Amino acid sequence: MRKYDEHYPLYGFSCHMGYGTKEHLRALELYGPCPIHRMTFAPVRALQKDSAELWRKSVDGRKMKGRLGEDLAIEYLEGLGYRCIERNWRVRRGEVDAVMQDGDTLVFVEVRSRQGDTEAVSFSWTADSIDERKRKRLRLLAEWYGRPPELTGIEGVRIDVVLVHLPMPGGEPKLVHYPGVL
Repeated sequence: MRKYDEHYPLYGFSCHMGYGTKEHLRALELYGPCPIHRMTFAPVRALQKDSAELWRKSVDGRKMKGRLGEDLAIEYLEGLGYRCIERNWRVRRGEVDAVMQDGDTLVFVEVRSRQGDTEAVSFSWTADSIDERKRKRLRLLAEWYGRPPELTGIEGVRIDVVLVHLPMPGGEPKLVHYPGVL
C-alpha cells in the first residue's frame, strides 16, 4: 500500500492501508475510485461501475495524473542531486510545478504527464504542448520568484522540462528530462 500511495497520493493509502477509514471514504467521495480500488468494496461499487475508465477520463483523474507525474519528476531529480525548494509555487499569473536547486543553479521545473500504452504514446506530444506563450509565462514566473535570501550561492537560473509517461496500472513510468530548454 505504501507503493500505491506514491502513485495515488490523494487517497492516503500509507496511512490507512486500504481499510475503509473515515479519511479513505472521504477521499473516495472527493476523487472517486482509482484503478486499484476493489469493485467489490461497497462504497466503490456505489460510486462507480467502471472506475478505471472513468478515472482515466475524469478531470480529477487528470489532476491526479498530473500530481503523480510531478511526484515522479521530483523524485527523479532528487535522485540526481537536486534539492526541492517548493512545489506548485503559485502567483496570480501562473504556477511553477517545482522550484529546485541544482548546485549553484535555481531550476524551475515544468512537468508534463500523459498516460497510455507505451507503444501508442510518443514523447513529442509533451514537448509540443509547451508553446511560446507558455515559455514566456515560465520565464516571467522565474523572474518574479527571484532569489530568496535563504538560498545562498545561487549563480544561475534555468528552466527544465520533465516529460513523464504514466503507463496503465502495473507498468513502469518513463521520464525524459530536458535541462535548460526554455
